[in-house]
Amino acid sequence: MKQLICILGVFFLSSIQALEYQGQIDFEHRQFDSDADSSTHDSQTSTFINLNASKELQNVKFQLGLKARDAYVDHNRDYLNLDDTNISWQASEWSLSLGTHIFNWKIMEFFSPIDSINPKNLSTGKDVERLGLPSLVYKKEFESSELQVIYIIDSKSSEYPQAQDRQGLRLNLQTPKYVEDNAELSNGDELFQFILRYKKSFEDFEFDAHVAQKYDTSSPLIIVETPSTIPAALEDLTVRPYYFQLQQLGMSIQTSREDWTYKLEATSLNYENTEVDFFVPPLGGITKLTQKDHSKLALGAERSIFYDNNHTSTLYFEYLSILGTSTEDARSLGAFQRDVFFGLKHALNDFKGHEFSLLLTYDLQGHDESIFGLSHEFRLNSAWKLEYGLTFIDAPKPDPTDPLDFYYGLKPLRESDNMMVTLSRYF
Repeated sequence: MKQLICILGVFFLSSIQALEYQGQIDFEHRQFDSDADSSTHDSQTSTFINLNASKELQNVKFQLGLKARDAYVDHNRDYLNLDDTNISWQASEWSLSLGTHIFNWKIMEFFSPIDSINPKNLSTGKDVERLGLPSLVYKKEFESSELQVIYIIDSKSSEYPQAQDRQGLRLNLQTPKYVEDNAELSNGDELFQFILRYKKSFEDFEFDAHVAQKYDTSSPLIIVETPSTIPAALEDLTVRPYYFQLQQLGMSIQTSREDWTYKLEATSLNYENTEVDFFVPPLGGITKLTQKDHSKLALGAERSIFYDNNHTSTLYFEYLSILGTSTEDARSLGAFQRDVFFGLKHALNDFKGHEFSLLLTYDLQGHDESIFGLSHEFRLNSAWKLEYGLTFIDAPKPDPTDPLDFYYGLKPLRESDNMMVTLSRYF
């Protein structure tokens, strides 16, 4: 991977005069509270590169977006991705773009039901890293609205933490498979995938809606595949994410009233009713599973407070709920099923850009899971920035009589309190 990054760097530097560019290099370190388990890594150190470059020639624009991570402790976290690399043709009211694209339509700060278009790298240092989706995008602009027609050219899988990573399920996940009709498995090349999006700005609110047919790379079923011999040792079992075909309706609305901004995001997720085999260790029973139809609703409110000393505080309140399915089934659809989020950012607005952040999530369903985080960032000079923070995760012990209970909610992260330090260089 290092050689590939160097080759790309040399190629880029050779044409740097012809491109407009910006980027950053992050030196990341995260230290976890020891879990007394020699098979997991109590620290993660890595170098992260984010590069964006573009060049315009009349109505044609070339854009390069590159993200790469070189992890020194856990090389399963290494990755290289061209996340927003495309060529586009632009006219006065329309554009056509071919390549990889990032579709970031979320309006929420923490919970976002509609942020499910792009696959993601889930073994990150701190922020969500969306992976570029190979696609052809047509956009038509009107006076106060826009229409997008997106054809997904090729499927791309999410990147998952492996067994040594304290930020995941503590499983060695194999390459994902795509579930087709009649439970056949493929590489994700059989479904016609598309997205239609319409966004409209009114006088006092903004409306955004989309309809999509695609593979669900955001919420897979984690399947233990049937081994060739039964009984089988736990270390011999194959665990793999399965992506199901999905028809998705999504929308967001935001409006401002006095000092507050109110937000809503909602999705309706309907899957092909396809069943796959799930091997239940340790006794070796086989059951049928399918992805359950459901909806997600997030409500939010945001307010900024301006002080006489030029400081600014921004408050965030959000609520998330999974609807249309049972409480038991909702547990397999993500770490958060019915939760609230409170966030606070306080900016000093001074020369060094000091900003303090606080976040808190709380489980309203079981009343036994929460996340609490604190961080502080500031510029060291015009090119360097330092960020550090603490994260505390509270979750109950898994039920020892249920081998699957460990993987629900925040339980895989229950002993993963950690400290993070990131030194960034901008250019």
